[in-house]
Amino acid sequence: MWNSSVNAYASEKADPKFSDLVTPCLREDPIRSQSEDLEDFFENGAVGLHIVSGDGVILRANRAELDLLGYAAEEYVGRHIAQFHVDGPVIGEILETLAGGGTLDRHPARLRAKDGSMKHVLITSNGRFEEGKLVNTRCFTVDVTELRRSEKARRETEERLAATYEVAAVGIAEADERDQLLRVNETLCRILGLSRERLLSMNISDYTHPAERQADAESYAKQVSGELEGYSVRKRAIGAGGATVFLDVHSSSVRDENGQFRYGLQVLRDVTDSKRMEDHIRQSERRMRDLLEALPAAVYTTDAEGRINFYNKAAEQMAG
Repeated sequence: MWNSSVNAYASEKADPKFSDLVTPCLREDPIRSQSEDLEDFFENGAVGLHIVSGDGVILRANRAELDLLGYAAEEYVGRHIAQFHVDGPVIGEILETLAGGGTLDRHPARLRAKDGSMKHVLITSNGRFEEGKLVNTRCFTVDVTELRRSEKARRETEERLAATYEVAAVGIAEADERDQLLRVNETLCRILGLSRERLLSMNISDYTHPAERQADAESYAKQVSGELEGYSVRKRAIGAGGATVFLDVHSSSVRDENGQFRYGLQVLRDVTDSKRMEDHIRQSERRMRDLLEALPAAVYTTDAEGRINFYNKAAEQMAG
């Protein structure tokens, strides 16, 4: 019975009518599968997609496009694309470009959502032509609203920081690994009496006093290498006309996510006046001590608890 079944199957396979039925099905299956894949790609793609006729009417839109703007298909499809663009000249330019055979690559535009909000998008599109006539356009819409919002916030933050940088009461300088100045604020220019252009052509060592140049350069090199996180120093600088300026410097590093040195950041405070005052006070104290030492009378001073903290020669001789 098994043999007869095989023979019947072989006979059926040999029947031309059976082959005529099976072969087209085998050929159609890949085509049907490919068509279903393309349909799924259009409908369920993560990027907004829409097709617009040659005269600007929306013929079709996928789920991502509708979700982006919040419309139902019947509220979007069948309407002119210009109804959803915030800027008339922009959509006019887009349609004109596509009608002329041009393409769009991440072209910025603003679309109006159903809830009245505005979406910043980038549109990539080209046209399909038949006999030289535009039949429709294929458009990819990428929502960059949050990116634009983040970029705006970042720009505003940078502008505030830049304003603070410039009006800070202390000098601020940025330098590369070779101590070449990259950026300076107005206060440092004023402290040294040098123009911004002049300073940006200099190294940190160029305005450091020659007697302190080597020690300062060694500290900065250790900071660049990572041996030091940073350092603080009081040093002399040479300003306009060779004038000596005393600076309190706090130096630190800005590094990338891998720990590589990007630039050095130095905050410089002009302490020239306070340094001169300190020197003046020390000189006055020295003269007073010399005067007290020379007096023939015994002199001594005590602190609040009565402990002697100074006495002259006459007091020493008197006390024995």
